[in-house]
Order: sequence, then C-alpha cells, then structure tokens
Amino acid sequence: MPPVKPFNDLSKQSQVATLRPFAQKFAAEFGLDPTSIRLANHGYNTTFRIESARGTFALRININSPRTLENIRGEIAWTSQLAENPKISAAIPHCTPTGEYILTGDLPSFDRPLHAVCYHWLPGTPYPTRPSLKLVKSYAETMYLLHENPPQLPQNAELPTINDVILGQTLNFSESGYKTYTPLFKSIFDKANSIYVNLQQSQSTQIIHYDLHMGNMKRTGDQIHILDFDDCCYAPPLFDISTAFFYFRSQPGWRKREAQFWKCFPYSPPDFGVSWTDWEYLIASRRLLLANEILTIANPEIRALTPKYTEATAEQFQRLEQSGSYSRLDAPD
Repeated sequence: MPPVKPFNDLSKQSQVATLRPFAQKFAAEFGLDPTSIRLANHGYNTTFRIESARGTFALRININSPRTLENIRGEIAWTSQLAENPKISAAIPHCTPTGEYILTGDLPSFDRPLHAVCYHWLPGTPYPTRPSLKLVKSYAETMYLLHENPPQLPQNAELPTINDVILGQTLNFSESGYKTYTPLFKSIFDKANSIYVNLQQSQSTQIIHYDLHMGNMKRTGDQIHILDFDDCCYAPPLFDISTAFFYFRSQPGWRKREAQFWKCFPYSPPDFGVSWTDWEYLIASRRLLLANEILTIANPEIRALTPKYTEATAEQFQRLEQSGSYSRLDAPD
C-alpha cells in the first residue's frame, strides 16, 4: 500500500476532497442532516456552507489555525455572550444535540487533530471594499462595541496574549531562500515591535477580535454583522484597529475613510502615545506576519504566491522607510 501523501503536499482540490467527508461527518454530529454541503472558503482554514431543514450553517474546520481546545472554547464563550447583546450582530455558535460546540477528528496525513465548529449563517451581503461614510461610521461603532463587551471566559477556556507583532514566530525568510530581504524585514519588525511593546504599557490589554476586516463582516443596510472569531486574543484595542486597517489599505481612497473612522471613534493612536508615523508601522506589521506565514501555509495555491508576495512586501516596506507612510498600492494614496 503506497504511503499517505502529507496533507500540505496535496493540491487545493485534493485537500478539499479530503476534508469533505469530515464535513459530512461533523454536520451529522451537529444534528443538521444536511441537504447540501458546499465549499465556502479554503484559505487559512476551511469553511463549508451547510444547508439543512434547520437552516443554513457555516462549518469551519481549522487547518492552519494553531488554536487549542481551550482557545476555541474562548471563541465560543465570546460569540455565545455576544448573541445575548442586542447592540451587536455576530455569528451565533451551534452545538450538537448533546451540547458540544467543538468536534474533533483525526486525519492520517495531518500532523494534529482536526477541530471543527459550527455557526448559524449570517444574513446580509459582504461588507463593501469601498464603504459609504455611513458604513464607516457603523464600522467604527461596531469595533468600539466589541471592545466594550469582552467575554467572561469559563475556567476551561483561555485565549493567547500577543506579546510581539508576529505572534512569537521566527522570521523564516533566510531559510526559505529570501536572505536578501531579511535585513529590511528585521528592521521593520524591530521598529513595529518596539512601538507595540510601548503600546502595551500605555493601553490596557483585553480580548480583541484581531481580524475585523471587510472579509469578516457582512451588512444589512448600515447594520454590520461580524463573523470569524478564530483569531480573538488578548492585546491592546488599538492593535485590533491597525490590523483591520491593513486590509482596507488595499483599496484606493481608504485613507479618506480612515479620517472618517477616527471622527466616529472615541480615541486615536496619539491618545496612547502612538504617533501617526508609528501607527504606519503597526499597520505594516500585519504584512510582515502574513509574509512570514505564507512560507509554510498548508494551502498550496497560497504557498505558490510566496515569491511575488515576498517581493511586493519588500517594495512596500522600502516605501515605508522612505516616506514614513505605509501603502499597499503601487502608488502613494
């Protein structure tokens, strides 16, 4: 019998095909009796859209996420508590008939157990890449409400604390054939991390979403619905905003909307000792994290982007060092 090929060496199509039986198994264990199971996303993790007589659900299987059972319980605790808050619309977790919110399976070609969670499918349409000023206001208000409503974690749950901007990882560019970029990337890391450490001293650490960008939001009119709490952790709330702004910076014209955001938010970076130039480095630090993670991500299509992504990252960081402003666009915005 031929050896089982490692999951990370499979094509995207083969990875999804490998996971589909687990989606069917998990959906049944969640008591859904699905009428259809469709792939919704295969990126950092894998989400299937489950249609059933009981409604539509999102079944997420953690692939790249290093989350422990205790961490996932923390995620479930927060989303369960938010479901009771009428001011916030967030994904509501769904449990098995016996009350379990987390299911686990073993994949022979994978190096750790597969953890799965299930959420009710959120209403609405995707949050636009170029939101109206009203939607920017709603976004600022939603972000602040999340910061004002952190969860009370049960004793069997815990969430990680961010102590550096690349989550304790080692910069792997030299080992992966990108040695020429290492001095620049190390310089960006040192500057951004120093700013972050100072921020930890000036703004209290609390539980944040840590991934609240347009891909993790939907909208109905001006109301925002929040999903994907997989990255929630302890960090200063300003770091939640800088992380989100990184994704919005890919869109022309977002800078004007940032100004509108701060008009609607109760405080700004300088209130906690972060200059606007320092703020640019905090935003850029997300790019450094992603560039480092893409080197070893399980998804082969994303991993194949490594050369272009690394080169573009270097170009963006060079412009940052020269101008003091971080842009993801080819021209200053």
